Amino acid sequence: MKVISLILLSLACSSHHLHERGLEPLSPQMRACYEKSQAMKDGKEGIVKISFTISQEGQTLNPKIVENAISETTFDECILNVIRHTQHPRQMASSDVIQPFHFLREK
Repeated sequence: MKVISLILLSLACSSHHLHERGLEPLSPQMRACYEKSQAMKDGKEGIVKISFTISQEGQTLNPKIVENAISETTFDECILNVIRHTQHPRQMASSDVIQPFHFLREK
């Protein structure tokens, strides 16, 4: 089985500006969503952008796929579930986030 290479590029929106959070490793749960999907078996690759809000308490609220190069129902539901259950550090104010995930099969 081919190893999956996944890159996470985070962009955060605050009420004042949009700033790049930088590259971060993906969780094993996000990798698993892609590895078990029919999309990977079919060779689909690309960027999936998810928007959500991080509350002051660090909860992930209202995750939605806003752009989807892979678009496979089981995969979509899986990654939204992972995002929905991700806990973030507490913060001074809630913030809106657009987070692109780049799913690539290693050649």
